[in-house]
Amino acid sequence: MAEGLNDVSAAYYKQWTAIDTLLNATTSEAAIDSIDALVDGLAAWEPVYSGATGFNEKANQSPDGITNDKNGAKLNAATSGSVQASQGISYCIIKGNLPLIKAKLKGYSLGKLKKLNDDQLAPAIKIINDTLNPYILSDPIVSAKYFTAPSLLAMMGLRTVYSGKLGGFAAAMGIINGGKKDIVVIQKPLMDEQIEFWKGFFPALRAGGFNDFVNAFEAIIKKYEAIGKRNQGWEGAMYDASTGELIGLGGLAALTNYPVVKVAKISKTNSMSAFSRMRLKIGIWKIKYSCPGYITQYGTITVTTRNITFSDVMMVPVPTAVAKV
Repeated sequence: MAEGLNDVSAAYYKQWTAIDTLLNATTSEAAIDSIDALVDGLAAWEPVYSGATGFNEKANQSPDGITNDKNGAKLNAATSGSVQASQGISYCIIKGNLPLIKAKLKGYSLGKLKKLNDDQLAPAIKIINDTLNPYILSDPIVSAKYFTAPSLLAMMGLRTVYSGKLGGFAAAMGIINGGKKDIVVIQKPLMDEQIEFWKGFFPALRAGGFNDFVNAFEAIIKKYEAIGKRNQGWEGAMYDASTGELIGLGGLAALTNYPVVKVAKISKTNSMSAFSRMRLKIGIWKIKYSCPGYITQYGTITVTTRNITFSDVMMVPVPTAVAKV
């Protein structure tokens, strides 16, 4: 199963559900009926809460089937690649005069290929193919005992199959991560507005004798605001600007205007390229984004009361040097 909402988003959704339950309870209906405007408020609340439920469901979707397909295809591609590389090493030993190629192919064992990041395996298999293929043509008699054109072609085919599975997995995780992000970025502001609407009628409801309803509502809001205060700050994700794909591990975000007397505020990307949350005070913060192989970028983030600010960081790859002819 997918991990679903993180603790913060799940806590928000729990309080929204508690409010929805309160609004639809028998005692609450009497309170709502006592003020005409609250009937409109309930009508406005339902679709907003439904939207939150939709994002929650997206965040809790499971990519199990796609994950299994991806991992199976990755294992097949890695296994085939390691076989070709091993046979290439054997060929180099027999020829006795290919030490550089032998050393290069030793880096493509099954253990090492399996550990490559998702976006690194297909290019690695292409390198194996491009390294061995010339010897099929230049030394067909000896090379045929170790690797053949059909075997290399099959390996390249597995690379293509793996890449296709990777796309399906990325799409599924994109939906799940989108639900996680949208529950706070899109839904929380909408919910905050709805909660403020109901708070405006608390005095009139108390005057009408509906203290229990107001007390219950205020207890929920108290928890809700505590969640916001605890987690106020910033989160983000890092992407390759040229491909739109997640970069994965290696991304770094660091505040450059954080007080020097305090411990530095930094965040690193996980395997899905998401930054861990920085808890920050209200204000405008300067932030530096870096990742090996990409041009360093600078930006600003604005943190508001009891809210999490999100950033999608598009990193530009460092240009590859072009040899002069």
